[in-house]
Amino acid sequence: MFTTYHALSIGASRIACPTHLLALSASGSRMNTSQRKMLSLALSEAQDRASPILDLSHDALGFRLRAPDIRWLIRTCKPGSFQAVTHLLLNGHSLGHLEVNHLRTLFAHIGPIQRLSLADCELGDDGLKALIHLHDTLTALTAIDLDDNAITADSLSNWLQRASLLEQLIALSLNRNPLGDDGASVLAYYAPRLAQLQHLELARCGITDLGFAHLLPAVLGPPWRESLKTIYIRHNPLREVPELISEYHDKEHWIMYAATLLDSRRILNFASVLIVGQGGVGKSHLRRRLFDKHTDYFVPNPPRTIGFDSYTWTVRMPLLFEEEALIARVLDFAGQREMHSTHRLFLSDRRCVFVIVCDATRTRDENRLDYWLHLIKNEASPQCPIFVVVCKCDLYDARRDETIPRQLEALSADELRASVGLPTDTLLEVHDGIGWSDAVHAGVDEAIRTRHWTAIETLERRLIESMGYIPGVLNRYSPLFSSAIGWLEREGLRRNQSSEMPYLELSTFQERCRDGGLDDGHILAALRIAHSLGIVYYAGLRTDVSETDELKGLLFNPEWLRVPLYRVMTKGRDLSVRGLLSPKQIETVLPEHSTNATGHTLWERCEFTRVDRQRIIRVMLACELMFEARHQSGRVEYLVPDHLDARAARDAPRGDYVWRRRFRWLSESAFCRLVGRLHRQASRDQAAIWRDEITVAIAPNMEATVRMVIGRNDTARNTPDGTEVFVAISGCPEQEARRIRALIDGELRSIIGEPLIGADEWVRVGSGSGIGLETGLGEEISVDAECLLEALVRIRESERRSPEHAWRSKFDWFGHADYDRRREDAQEKIQELLRRGLIEVRTRGKAGKWRQYRATMAGQEYIKGRV
Repeated sequence: MFTTYHALSIGASRIACPTHLLALSASGSRMNTSQRKMLSLALSEAQDRASPILDLSHDALGFRLRAPDIRWLIRTCKPGSFQAVTHLLLNGHSLGHLEVNHLRTLFAHIGPIQRLSLADCELGDDGLKALIHLHDTLTALTAIDLDDNAITADSLSNWLQRASLLEQLIALSLNRNPLGDDGASVLAYYAPRLAQLQHLELARCGITDLGFAHLLPAVLGPPWRESLKTIYIRHNPLREVPELISEYHDKEHWIMYAATLLDSRRILNFASVLIVGQGGVGKSHLRRRLFDKHTDYFVPNPPRTIGFDSYTWTVRMPLLFEEEALIARVLDFAGQREMHSTHRLFLSDRRCVFVIVCDATRTRDENRLDYWLHLIKNEASPQCPIFVVVCKCDLYDARRDETIPRQLEALSADELRASVGLPTDTLLEVHDGIGWSDAVHAGVDEAIRTRHWTAIETLERRLIESMGYIPGVLNRYSPLFSSAIGWLEREGLRRNQSSEMPYLELSTFQERCRDGGLDDGHILAALRIAHSLGIVYYAGLRTDVSETDELKGLLFNPEWLRVPLYRVMTKGRDLSVRGLLSPKQIETVLPEHSTNATGHTLWERCEFTRVDRQRIIRVMLACELMFEARHQSGRVEYLVPDHLDARAARDAPRGDYVWRRRFRWLSESAFCRLVGRLHRQASRDQAAIWRDEITVAIAPNMEATVRMVIGRNDTARNTPDGTEVFVAISGCPEQEARRIRALIDGELRSIIGEPLIGADEWVRVGSGSGIGLETGLGEEISVDAECLLEALVRIRESERRSPEHAWRSKFDWFGHADYDRRREDAQEKIQELLRRGLIEVRTRGKAGKWRQYRATMAGQEYIKGRV
């Protein structure tokens, strides 16, 4: 916790709560009256002494502050009470992500906080996400301690991307968080945003030598080379890194170590260029013109791409102070919708450049430009360079001898980046003006040809230059590591047509690496990079593939694997019935055949056996492209959700209990996986399924419906209500319905990943098809009103056997809540709860002079939802 930075504050007076509070530990419950009085006294002493440090940590108090205590503390700290405080410690309290929002008022009451300690506060990913919205109250913050909060690399990336205070941070402590190598890569990528950082702590974060390789160039490059003074990486599983670096924290040791590595370590000169876009927009033409050097290539009716086509592009590019030959694998993906789910198996999240191709004769919506940008951001990597290329700009139809009006609007890189929510430092460029046809070749307009050539040359130059912006491309690895990946590329699968292999035994690769001196950790790291580059496809990297599964021991050749996968997704659609394929139908789509040296694809050239077909099915099951459907009779079929039709309903489904969750963006393939998982739990006759909806019979007279609605209100492209997921449950008590909804939510989270960035919370809506029946339970009430409501809910729960005894007068009610009933805003809080229907009131006595209050069922549900 700021091991070095603490030394800057030696001599500052420190105010902590009295030590006799240690004897009043609440054993996990809320503070009692004595503890509150003691804490009030300590706060008064801190205020009188005008100390710059306010220590409210668990170590100082002797007990953990719970949710009600935090709200009580907020009410106790009046505005302007602690203007002298610059360092606030809240370590060790069970804040969680819900209570982080309540800290806004506390921060506003305290002076300009420069150092904030939130170690061991159970923030998690959601808490770090909530902390982003409090930065406007922390404008003077220069140091933050987030030790031991279960923060992952994904949430750290989101925080570093969106936080507004990073430029002024001097110290950042992330000890004992499960960041791993991905977290180290995230920190290295966002180093330019931490331009003033002097102290960085990453002890016990699970960083291996691979993560260190990500950090090293960032520490040595701008701006950290000038600003960073110390970096702590103790107690991480580092093998090749010298003890001098892990034990001593001076940056100078990193510089000396880098000097010794410069001559021995090499840059891994592999990358990928991934070309995506709708069908027929000109992707294959662009690939031929750009990478095959056929600038004038044109075919009037080109064959449709099946799956993807690959090409190897070798370029010489400047990296650091030397020139490297970079081998880029160019993958041209088919644009037809039925192939999109399979694309995610081959889309990379590292060491790649994305090229989105648009057709100038189609609108932005027809090109689905926002869809492809969201796909890259959410299912690949928002950190890699992105090029939006506009083709067919000649706008001339030779068959009709007429000019085609341009439909695509003028595109701005800044507008695209902002509309999708990409990081502001993501390299995104728009290249317009590419277009060439036989009409131009006939000399219709020489200016069009000149513009086309110029656009192609500019795009090629910028693609080469962008390779230096790929995260991790400048990292250096030992020669053994580079040679292992090079062996896979050149010899492992023997890619020359004379001796090609559909797959390779993992043990063969491991034996080759061990003979070369690599340990198991580096072998796995090499496999991850080779998999992300498309050199091999290794299903064993998936966590749901068991150690005994055959897939764990096979490295597939992507050139061989892609054909049977895409054949099942395309040709199988014509044979499936309601999305179901029988083993016999799969055999029809993937027939056995012998070696054919003249085959067009690797799959056709290699022998294909019954065992190979079973392996293809296993890959599709592991990647959730298909799901096993076992009937009560024992017969087995396979559900392919992408073969289902869409119901395209626009309203909420009917049910006794209906909830809605809004997403900024949710892919159809992700929802198809949810449909497959839910269908797997029911027989064929028990489920009514579409690609955007499924109804499952859970028990007799009990069913659940899950529906996805895209753009129901026809709002702007990227508003939060662009995609909605509804869950409707009937035939069971509300408590059971909530449990079922939680199970469905868990499946959705495991598919999309945590945290659910850009997703709202579940909101209760009315039953039936109308959306205008919202209860409003998803909206928050003020902190004071919630504290009062919580007191009434506790009273009602204690009197649940006699609800009539739960009525309380204002005097009794406010006493339970420890709230001054004479405050000016007391009646306002009561009215706030009454308007929301969270409490009810009745009059007693002569002429209705006395009033009593009781929590309603809606109020109880609100408090349960908050907890």
